[in-house]
Amino acid sequence: MAVEILESCMVTPSEATPKHGVWLSNLDLLVARGHTPTVYIYRPSSGPASFSPDVLKAALSRALVPF
Repeated sequence: MAVEILESCMVTPSEATPKHGVWLSNLDLLVARGHTPTVYIYRPSSGPASFSPDVLKAALSRALVPF
């Protein structure tokens, strides 16, 4: 299966982030050693293809605020 990159962008938090650290469990500390800077999005096998990159970017931007 071929994958075509249509766009690459940096998503930043939608508002200022806290100035304190976030507590991580021991498991999180062990697993966090690797980082995969990619997101793969596939067309649904059935139903309407209603994916919106802007909706994903906005949601990720809001999700990054606590971190």
